[in-house]
Amino acid sequence: MMKKLANETSNMTWIEEKKLNSDLSNKVTILALKQCNTDYDTNNDIGNLKLGIPGPDTILRNEREIKPEPHRRMPKKIVILTYMRSGSSFIGDILQRDPGVFYLFEPLRMIQHSVRAPGENFLKMSARTFEAWLDCRPEDLGIVVWDDGFLTSKSNRAKVFHSCFKEERPKRTVEDARAFCTQKIKKVCLSSANIVTKIIRMPMYIFDESLQKYEDMKIVHLIRDPRPTLLSQRAYGNFNEKNMIAYATRYCNRVLRDVLAAEFLEKKYPGRILTLFYEDLAKHTVKVGRQLYSFTGLNFTKDVELYIHNITKGKPTACDKGHTMCTIKSNSAALAEKWRDKIDFTFVQHVDEACKPLLYELRLKEIPTLKKLRDKDLNHLMILDGVDDKIA
Repeated sequence: MMKKLANETSNMTWIEEKKLNSDLSNKVTILALKQCNTDYDTNNDIGNLKLGIPGPDTILRNEREIKPEPHRRMPKKIVILTYMRSGSSFIGDILQRDPGVFYLFEPLRMIQHSVRAPGENFLKMSARTFEAWLDCRPEDLGIVVWDDGFLTSKSNRAKVFHSCFKEERPKRTVEDARAFCTQKIKKVCLSSANIVTKIIRMPMYIFDESLQKYEDMKIVHLIRDPRPTLLSQRAYGNFNEKNMIAYATRYCNRVLRDVLAAEFLEKKYPGRILTLFYEDLAKHTVKVGRQLYSFTGLNFTKDVELYIHNITKGKPTACDKGHTMCTIKSNSAALAEKWRDKIDFTFVQHVDEACKPLLYELRLKEIPTLKKLRDKDLNHLMILDGVDDKIA
């Protein structure tokens, strides 16, 4: 019986398998919270969980609330909330294949790097910047935002700013060129049907007020197995061997808080939050791509389907050789599992220990041996209680 169920679920996406075990959700969540040393607090609005983070009532808003112009059709809002090295650039490229999408690549990146002054607050500046973009008010953004080449260079429509600035700078002062080009990108923003922003620097709970304010806003919560994510972050220099366990614990607890907050917000705003796993997208690209387009209200055309096929099952590219910023892959499913060939087993053991609560919540199974780590024929990364012993 167990083996039969395992076979029946082999073609399921990760999120479908997770839903199959929804009856165990409360038990697993309580276990995860206990291992996180958290407790309940009836004064906390987000799921009544005291998780060591400020509640929504402490969100710092823009002091200068500017409402969109009356009678103007504003673009629909789509947020990709995710984490560094979790495959979000891949999703961004898929979504902006729709010609009506105005895509922004990490609009808060330079803010985090520049907020160091006493009395300044990253969340305050982030909320201000985030809403300015959602309302197509680039003229209200600080100069530091425009210093980020990634912001517009990775966007099909937003790149108009830097091409404009390059052309206008020899003819104007820096300030005048920036003001002129800001109006250009504003027009492009306002003419777009959808604004897609990729965010890796804000917690899920902070979007409570945004979901209330923007009734058409939707959030895609993109999650990846923490083991390859942390492996990739280590390659970027985010941590070293000495602080690895502390870093992994902090990272996984952050993701866990977001997962629990997303569950709460989904109940408060039904149909407006989609939890998506990178592994599902990599292995079932067209199926999950269609689901992604359906959720966001975009038009999944033959062109989009062909594009997804070409960037996931095309000719070998630099991405296949480990190029860090690529989204075009000859075999996305194989590359999603490639980390298991090179990761050190000791590293996996440390991550499994540090991330126990998150692994439980995501139904991810710990990897007990090097042999099982390397054997890609085993679907041991997904657990179905009572089934996992048969498939591992």
